[in-house]
Amino acid sequence: DATIPNLKYQDNEFTGIEMMITSRFNGQNTNGETETNTDFNMPAEVSGNSFYGNSKGVWAGILVEKGVIKLSGFTNDSSYEFCFFGSRTATDNRETKYTVIGATTGSASLNAASNTDEIACVQGIKADANGEIMIEVTSGDNNDNGNGFFYINAMRISPEE
Repeated sequence: DATIPNLKYQDNEFTGIEMMITSRFNGQNTNGETETNTDFNMPAEVSGNSFYGNSKGVWAGILVEKGVIKLSGFTNDSSYEFCFFGSRTATDNRETKYTVIGATTGSASLNAASNTDEIACVQGIKADANGEIMIEVTSGDNNDNGNGFFYINAMRISPEE
């Protein structure tokens, strides 16, 4: 139930959108890549840190099949693009799937293993009738890690025109 009550736009103005973790991740990881090349233009403390889960095997005493983030406070029927960055220094495939659910639904995946330059984006997402959008983060189909580790380091929400 960790919450950020009022997300900010890039210019530091408040959005009126609240973010809450409704289904936990396993924990935080500090082993992501710190030198990246994406249009997120992230500092090392963002790209190097993630929330992670483990959908295929118990790790640190728990199994986390998916982490879920709830966004609330959307006030119109605009469409949004959601883009995600995930990274963890590794050599196996740690594909992570991001599913965005509102009045419309979409998903995208990326391999977070030693990722420095890939983002995964989902377009055309509208909030549901309550002004809410859910994001489910889990292992992707190509994830071959024995524990099914998956990651989210950063997210961008952009209105579509």
